[in-house]
Amino acid sequence: MGIVGEDDEVWVAAGSGVAQIDPSTNGLGQEVATGSSRNYDIKFLDGVMWVSATYLSEVQKVDISSFEEALNQ
Repeated sequence: MGIVGEDDEVWVAAGSGVAQIDPSTNGLGQEVATGSSRNYDIKFLDGVMWVSATYLSEVQKVDISSFEEALNQ
């Protein structure tokens, strides 16, 4: 399971996507689907989130500004 901090946000690989940690509840907040049940790692590069989806053998670009499904890259 991947976890990453960027600016004042913390993101974790959860379920079939990635989720932002809600600091007010210490639970999962906004979620973005990636289509993979086995997300391994999360990285940010120039403000863009990249998620390795090992089950799909893909690296996916995630648009966290709109919370839309990940785009296959």
